[in-house]
Amino acid sequence: MRIIISSDNYQKDSPTEIITENQLKVLLLESSCIETRRLFEKEGFVVEQIPEALTEEELINKVKDVHVLGIKTRTIINEKVLYAAKKLLVIGAFCSGTNNIDMPAVSALGIPVFHSHGAESRSVAELILGNIILLSRSIHIRNQEMHNMLWNQDINNSHDIYGKTVGIIGYGNAGQKVAEVLGNIGMKVLYNDMNNIPPISRNHHQVDLDTLLRESDFISIHVNASAETEGMIGQREIDLMKPTAFLINTSRSIIVQMMPLYAALKFNKIAGGAFDVFPSEPTSNYEENWSYLLQSFPNVILTPHIGGFTHESEVVVGREVADDIIRFLLYGDSTYSLNFPEICFDDELYENSIRLVNFHRNVPGVLNDVNQILCSYNVECQNSRSRGNMSYLLADLSINDYNVIQDIYKRVLGIKEVVRLRIIL
Repeated sequence: MRIIISSDNYQKDSPTEIITENQLKVLLLESSCIETRRLFEKEGFVVEQIPEALTEEELINKVKDVHVLGIKTRTIINEKVLYAAKKLLVIGAFCSGTNNIDMPAVSALGIPVFHSHGAESRSVAELILGNIILLSRSIHIRNQEMHNMLWNQDINNSHDIYGKTVGIIGYGNAGQKVAEVLGNIGMKVLYNDMNNIPPISRNHHQVDLDTLLRESDFISIHVNASAETEGMIGQREIDLMKPTAFLINTSRSIIVQMMPLYAALKFNKIAGGAFDVFPSEPTSNYEENWSYLLQSFPNVILTPHIGGFTHESEVVVGREVADDIIRFLLYGDSTYSLNFPEICFDDELYENSIRLVNFHRNVPGVLNDVNQILCSYNVECQNSRSRGNMSYLLADLSINDYNVIQDIYKRVLGIKEVVRLRIIL
């Protein structure tokens, strides 16, 4: 396979390059999963793997010749990074969330983002199950006491979870898996979702948010961060909770208003909680310039954003996202893209055929301009779909004279509204 790309994504008059698989450069950050690396290397790609996140300055210096960037939750992708990545073709988020990526900027530059299909939901569910048991039995407190040479068999704050009620806020992949795991061990499951999703089990009961907050012994949050969900759990919502209830958040910190939560814990308005996400999360393991309001409460369990991070989930998520990226690079397949429409052609090109992989602004007349160029050739297959301000086009052409390919590339890229183009040979 060969690919014609621009030597600089953001300069239309820059020279073109013809690269092969063994010239595609992959940078994997926050990653130590050797299986993910092997998937890319099996295709012949050149892979660099760094187990930590990088600062903005470090990342800008690192991405200049990178075609594929793989990240998790601590790497910040902003416009400065994107414009430094002059050859970047695709981003892989090896996790479920993408709040650390400037999605409007990425989309406007014609860079698709692929992320987990939800494979880490089981790991999140198991963490929540563990937290619920720890909180209900005060195991984390008894553990600390034992380490301090205190033998305490007090049962006042030790309860079974069987028969208790858990409320799931957000009934997507993660929420459904949590409901399944907790329901199977005898907990009553209530859930609320803005999208009115029907229950996957007759034992899961959909209720309004206020009812869920009033009746639940444990409340677990699984909604995406957005303008609509920011601060959705505030003073009024916390006041509805039982004084014996626990709040668990493995979603995004902005869902819960911190000061009402802090006050509720300080004045024993709720029993405690478990939190895996925070307003300020460090980029390195030993960063000192971060603090958190809830570190002083013994009835609160804090974990460093590890909900979906287990060896097993890392392998599965790595396989999912790497496979999506590989298929996009080799065939233009945008299936499972987070920010572009899904278009999929046959894997293999016909003999003497080329494939145009084109991103352009979604304005009238662009397809007509493209087709004016392509009409001189036999178009075997063509599909274009739009999402928001951007459109994605795949077109297979039968070419008898390979000398015209560079001309096709330059003419299509010369259309004002075309943002990104590559040709697969």
